[in-house]
Amino acid sequence: MGFLNIDLDLESEHDLSPLLKAWAGRVALMRNKLSAGRHQVSIATGQVGVDAVLQGYAALVSGLGEVERQLWSGARERVFDFGFACEEGAAQCQIALSEQQVQRVAELGGRLVVTLYLDKQGAY
Repeated sequence: MGFLNIDLDLESEHDLSPLLKAWAGRVALMRNKLSAGRHQVSIATGQVGVDAVLQGYAALVSGLGEVERQLWSGARERVFDFGFACEEGAAQCQIALSEQQVQRVAELGGRLVVTLYLDKQGAY
């Protein structure tokens, strides 16, 4: 089992493109759509490791200008989705996050989600 990445999923009634513009070249855009009147964006960083990814997201947020910061704060959802691969056939998968890692998500005003992916034949 191993850490894969942390996707950041945002949802807002407001257009989130100013955030994407502020973060251009520093994130990978995985989704940007309007659904049922809500703007939905999903991004990932290029960092490796839980601490490095969280530090990268913190730097992105702390570097926002006033308008972009209002968009961030006003987002309906700020979900940090931690992805982990679990070995095929494993009876259980145990994930351990440090107090500091959980605190970092809280400081960013986010909600923490863990997604477990079945690692079929060493795909991850």
